[in-house]
Amino acid sequence: MTMKRTLVVSLFLSLSFNLFSQEINQEKPQKLRYYLTSDKSSFVGIKASAQVWARYTEMNPGTMIGGEPQTTSFDFSLRRVRLGVYGQLASRWSFEIQMGENNFNNLTNYSKSLRVLDAHISYKVADFITLGAGKSGWTGLARCTVPSSANALEVDIPMFSLATVNISDDILRKMGVFGFGSWAHWSYRFAVVKPFTVTSSSALELSPEGYTNFSDRDPRLQTSGYASYNFLDAENTGSPFNRGTYLGTKRILNLGAGFMHQPEAMAYLDAEGETNYTDMTHFAADLFLDMPLCKRNCSAITLYAAYFIYDFGNGYIRNIGANNPGQALGEEASFNGKGNAFPAIGTGRVGYVKMGYALPERKTSSHTTSRYQLYAAVQHADYERLGTPMNLYEGGVNYYINQYTKFTLGYQNRPVFDIVAGNKPEEVDRKGMWVVQWQIKVF
Repeated sequence: MTMKRTLVVSLFLSLSFNLFSQEINQEKPQKLRYYLTSDKSSFVGIKASAQVWARYTEMNPGTMIGGEPQTTSFDFSLRRVRLGVYGQLASRWSFEIQMGENNFNNLTNYSKSLRVLDAHISYKVADFITLGAGKSGWTGLARCTVPSSANALEVDIPMFSLATVNISDDILRKMGVFGFGSWAHWSYRFAVVKPFTVTSSSALELSPEGYTNFSDRDPRLQTSGYASYNFLDAENTGSPFNRGTYLGTKRILNLGAGFMHQPEAMAYLDAEGETNYTDMTHFAADLFLDMPLCKRNCSAITLYAAYFIYDFGNGYIRNIGANNPGQALGEEASFNGKGNAFPAIGTGRVGYVKMGYALPERKTSSHTTSRYQLYAAVQHADYERLGTPMNLYEGGVNYYINQYTKFTLGYQNRPVFDIVAGNKPEEVDRKGMWVVQWQIKVF
């Protein structure tokens, strides 16, 4: 591990020295690349990003920290950090190696360190198809299933769209083969992967009521695909991670659909207490719009709408608390669980809409510009396990200081569920969370 880190840091410093010796256009910065050939057909580049949070959270009932009940919390954390090396070593061969981690906070202490998230190679078979293999985020289903967190519209990515996050994948990444490309107005991707064996005790626990949870069997192959029709400008399809906003620098209107399927991914107990297995199958359709409202230095709009049909089996539900500030549960705990968790993923149907409005750029110096962008998002989910719909609301403002730095003030309003009557949890309260995020990225 020490040798790997030494090699990454050495390459980073070497590339930085060469890159800064090249002429840099301040208004449109070059990517951090070192070209290996005079025709620039072969290169190695670096990319890095980090997101720092300052957050105030209204905690779910029964949340404990350090053995004490907590109704609110204020904390600092490192939501994400990434450091990657990528390149094209021949006209058709490319690679990416990226290290990173999520959620460094006062509860994780020294238990987290950077690890390999992505390591994959690809070969461009033809202009319309590239094939690859390794550990990667290449996945189908929907655009927001593999979001680019460094280019997100909102303060954080939508949790509902990450179907198996950190259960049978590693922050979305899986081991397998993939393909992607574009032809005419179409863009497409597909993947065949071997999910990681499920080891989380909470993800494997089976209830006597017959609700499904993940299987402890050797995972079967998972297949997924996604295709979209580009009505206007084409997007770069070379990365598995999809941008949440272009700030009007492109004229984008895409309509897409996809699927994900894994045989016997889920398990449940029958009336006799015997374990049975069932498939996991999902479908989704979405629309993405990003467009300037005039020809030069003007405002821009972003719109994303998605509809998911999730089938994890009977009554599956999963509570997720992103970068959870809660440590444990005490008395009077709700169905949500600790901290900022809420029922984010489950068997049922989900509708999701987010919108952004970017104001025109303001010139802050002779070489830099800044920009404000307002956003709002709504998730409406009808999950089988819940007695009432799950509605999540978000809003905020992004302040782009330059091409590398962004500040975001975001607010999230989530429901609190508990069992009032019968056996289905219902919404009984709502809680809020404020986040100030400072993001640095160099791509």
